[in-house]
Amino acid sequence: MDTTFDLDQPVVQLMTAMQTAVGADQTIREAIESLRQRAGSITGVLLYAYVVDDADRLVGFLSVRRLLLSSPDAKCRDMMIRQTVSVRFDAPLRTAFEIFSRQRLLALPVTDDEGRLLGTIGIQTYTEGAAELAEQRQADELFQRIGMSVEQARLGGSVRGFVLRMPWLSCNIVGGIACAVIASLFEQTTTAIVALVFFLPLILTLGEAVAIQAHTIAMPLVEQSPRQWPPFLRRLRIEFSSAALLGIACGVIAAGAALCFGPNEQRTTMALIMLCSTVFGMVASAMAGTLVPMVLRQLHLDPKLAAGPVSLVVADVMNTLGYLALAAIFLDANLSSPPTP
Repeated sequence: MDTTFDLDQPVVQLMTAMQTAVGADQTIREAIESLRQRAGSITGVLLYAYVVDDADRLVGFLSVRRLLLSSPDAKCRDMMIRQTVSVRFDAPLRTAFEIFSRQRLLALPVTDDEGRLLGTIGIQTYTEGAAELAEQRQADELFQRIGMSVEQARLGGSVRGFVLRMPWLSCNIVGGIACAVIASLFEQTTTAIVALVFFLPLILTLGEAVAIQAHTIAMPLVEQSPRQWPPFLRRLRIEFSSAALLGIACGVIAAGAALCFGPNEQRTTMALIMLCSTVFGMVASAMAGTLVPMVLRQLHLDPKLAAGPVSLVVADVMNTLGYLALAAIFLDANLSSPPTP
């Protein structure tokens, strides 16, 4: 039977009443006997026995395997697994589904605001609603990369849409103005080598592509380990090496294309500029795409909304500056070198 899930409805509406709770001070033998006495009321597959204290607060759980293989005289509190994941009764269904997805659980206990055990959400409920959640998550990722959330996008009104989108567009405007200022500082360089202007879009496109790739790879790591630097630093080293190899490969192709533009005496210089600036730009963009989400997380900002636009702005500024600065260095080197007799 097809079921349409409202992911915003509270989990209590789909919760199964608790039928497999055992006392923390019960022995394993007593717990099994109490479950046996309730066999007629237990529906579905018995996966876990949830351990509660005298106030019915959830303190742990026992898998069926652990329950059957433990010593009959052992206390449940001594054999239980204490790291229990639960969801509040008033939490939206989407929260329960997210926990199922992350924790790979077969059942999820539901508690009240004081931690008392109320019931469970089974894996069947999750599997029936997972397809709808997957569609929602894809939409979330799409909107978050442009600095919005699905909830915000659903809110009507042109003024509301303006207020939500303008901050991130302002970020891009500031980045574009910064690139224009940088280009104006190198006006003599672009005048001396006109072909530089032809290849600036290529440099920016490559940088933005690498920044988005690095940002996409870094985001799950930032969400899973928001305060753990060692795995993040390992990712940073890997990204640096990968971007350097990509930069060399793309730089060689770009340098070959540059040999076809401009006066003959400038083509070699232009090829060297393209090679070096492509490598620099792609490495810098990869570092920006990887670092920006973590920095935003450390500043207690939401990287899901801000990391995409900010990474692109940083990549554009660094690529423009690196490209024109390297061009100026190569141009000065050519002008200062003695002419070939």
